[in-house]
Amino acid sequence: NTTKFEFSYSYASPIEMSDAHREYRSHQYKGDISRFLLNKKLLLSTSFKIATAPESSTDSLHPSYSGTRKMIDVLARYTVNRNYSMSFTVKNLLKEDVPRLGWSQDDLSKSYIGEDHRFYYFELQYKL
Repeated sequence: NTTKFEFSYSYASPIEMSDAHREYRSHQYKGDISRFLLNKKLLLSTSFKIATAPESSTDSLHPSYSGTRKMIDVLARYTVNRNYSMSFTVKNLLKEDVPRLGWSQDDLSKSYIGEDHRFYYFELQYKL
């Protein structure tokens, strides 16, 4: 049994972009806690992303851009053998109003669609 913890922090401040402060979140925290069980066949994982509110409080922003944003995802993956695995993922557990952050063509369960809903994914993966 193995437990893994990852954490990252980033700070960024756009330069020479006059309106960037309106929607840009300077402080971002990301983390993941993973636990491997059953001889690493079962993976349980919780990940989080926290982005602080934009630094400008004088502009009127769409509600999904104002305030601190917290996103939590959970994952359970069982590996049957080296070619076959199945996973269940819950994205946006807290139902945050998430603007489009990105899209992953290769793995839909790693994307945020950009809505204030909780999303559930069941995935079967087979490697040739």
